[in-house]
Amino acid sequence: MALFSPPRRKAGMIICSLFVFSLFHQVCFGYEFQIVNHFKNPLKGPVGYFTYHSDGYLYATKKVTLGYENRIYKIDPSNGEFAGFLENSDELLNQLKYITSCNGSLYVDHYPPLFNYLIYSIDPEENIWTTFVNPLNQLFGGMACEGFNLILTDEKDIYTVSLIDQEETSRTRFITLDVYDGMTWDGEYLWAITSAELNRSILHRVDHVSGTILEKVRLPSTLTGCRGLSYDEGTFWTFVNGSTSPYTDEIVQVKLISGEDMTTISS
Repeated sequence: MALFSPPRRKAGMIICSLFVFSLFHQVCFGYEFQIVNHFKNPLKGPVGYFTYHSDGYLYATKKVTLGYENRIYKIDPSNGEFAGFLENSDELLNQLKYITSCNGSLYVDHYPPLFNYLIYSIDPEENIWTTFVNPLNQLFGGMACEGFNLILTDEKDIYTVSLIDQEETSRTRFITLDVYDGMTWDGEYLWAITSAELNRSILHRVDHVSGTILEKVRLPSTLTGCRGLSYDEGTFWTFVNGSTSPYTDEIVQVKLISGEDMTTISS
């Protein structure tokens, strides 16, 4: 006697199909974006990463290939003008990279020549730099803050560190093969940016507790090779690095103006 009769075999195939769908389906959204502001990079050199702060300014690090850069640059997003800088007078050989804003403070990671890797907490009004934490591994992909914890990533894990006692509060393995190039927090979810085929920039909405990607959103095709991501009351800021974009070497502010549910299957 066969193990399964034809009706049972058919039912088993349906159950199997549903199981595969539950493993591999992801919800994507068809979005439209409006570019609401853009301006030429005011720095003498490419922008590294930046964050939108509660005082209404963008604070940016500068990307360097040789030497060190010990300043955080302040940019007025209303007109793109340079508005000053923050500098750690105790450590002139800073190499600063990822930066985020949280609860009135700035957080930036620091690569000194003797491998004393750390993250600073900065009071931007008083220009006071304080060592916040010494991560075991250098960050890889970005840094964000959800109000109570810093969200950090290295090559394998995504984890959080308490703003109160600097203790690690959670850690999980990344469930993605995408390489992030900047992250931000929108008040509910973590967002990260990558570049895909033809250098097209894609936003990823991420569950920072599990490390899984909840959805992927393509930015307009004119925005290629974007680096850095910051969120400000419904809009995203990013730096356009792609040579084929009409916004090359500009900081661009984009706003989500519509969305339509389009459930798809990916393998």
